Amino acid sequence: MYWFPLLRGRPVGVLVGRGSALALVQRSLVDARDGHGGLLVVSGEAGIGKSRLVEAAEEVARDLGLDVGHGRAVDDPGCPPLWPWTRLARDRPALAAALAEAPAGSEPGTSARFRWGVGAADALLADARAAGLLVVLEDLHWADRTSLLLLRHLVPELPRSRLVVLATYRDAAGRPVEELLPGLLGSGTTHLRLTGLTPVDVGRWLAADPSSAEGPGLAEALHARTGGNPLLLRLLLDALAGSQAPTAVDLDRLLADRPDLRSLVAARVGELSPRARAVLRAAAVTAPVLAAPVLAAVTGQPEEAVERALAEAEEAGVLRRGTGADGREFAHALVRDAVHADLGAAERSALHHRSALALEASATPVPASSVAAHWDRTTAEGAVGCRARWWAAAARDALAGHAFD
Repeated sequence: MYWFPLLRGRPVGVLVGRGSALALVQRSLVDARDGHGGLLVVSGEAGIGKSRLVEAAEEVARDLGLDVGHGRAVDDPGCPPLWPWTRLARDRPALAAALAEAPAGSEPGTSARFRWGVGAADALLADARAAGLLVVLEDLHWADRTSLLLLRHLVPELPRSRLVVLATYRDAAGRPVEELLPGLLGSGTTHLRLTGLTPVDVGRWLAADPSSAEGPGLAEALHARTGGNPLLLRLLLDALAGSQAPTAVDLDRLLADRPDLRSLVAARVGELSPRARAVLRAAAVTAPVLAAPVLAAVTGQPEEAVERALAEAEEAGVLRRGTGADGREFAHALVRDAVHADLGAAERSALHHRSALALEASATPVPASSVAAHWDRTTAEGAVGCRARWWAAAARDALAGHAFD
């Protein structure tokens, strides 16, 4: 049994919700030790647990007697090419010497660049021959094309080596890693996409943490607000530390009283363009309806511009593909709640007013109760009469559906 850190530095027997991923990593490392290396690609949104899985993989590798090397890309426009490999080469003289031979100004397809790539790959393969080697390359969504092309030289040689490469990247449409990844996913390559923890996993997380006294409905409330994202879960649990048997009500109160916490949760929203932020502020009010025509009516922006804003938010991981008719939803209810909580009273009232009008005029039928709820939350002139009319319609719909309670 391998022991992995999970909560605030305390070890537990398993990494909650990642049993199958850990088993796959361990199997890949054992295979590499026995002469059958490969590439393991781990992807997922920010905070989903990629780095935690890397920590576990490095610990398993050392327990198996493998050497471990680590490099990462960084989000810095001044970062030089090949930075992940340069960091990896700090204590690998043969690789450092090979990287130094990179032909300046050569295009990726030239013979000089090809010979250089083969030389760098051979240096790493040689390092792995004695004891086996795990090479971790993190955050390749920020990597330059040359770094990824060098990885392409290495991949075909891995199945006949004692080298396993564990590469991580954040879902990032339009980045070089998305363009070049299909060329890496061949024989000896495994792509593991991490998703959110399940409600049962969240309950196990709470049970594994001695400092967490779980109150009624807390696990379900945490999952509903975070989508099972471990980083967001940890953020909320740390903020709730010291509470006696916290409940879903305590969680709501915490989010209402802690603007700093809301800002951390919604940090990615602040990185978006002004147009996308405006659309998301409206979406926080109209949710779960995120149809572009409705948001265009609420924001006053052209529908094409709203579509571009929604695509930008999806690329940033704020929205995700959903199962509803609109095709998108907030990646986490917690993000939606944070954006909504940051709306001033006047802006919130105005957005609910425009949302009510947009839903009334929508070509797609919506429940009368949804329209009524928006009229409930606005102080606009005429809201009282509209509220009564739509709640009466909602009551008729409920009776027609035999909802007598």
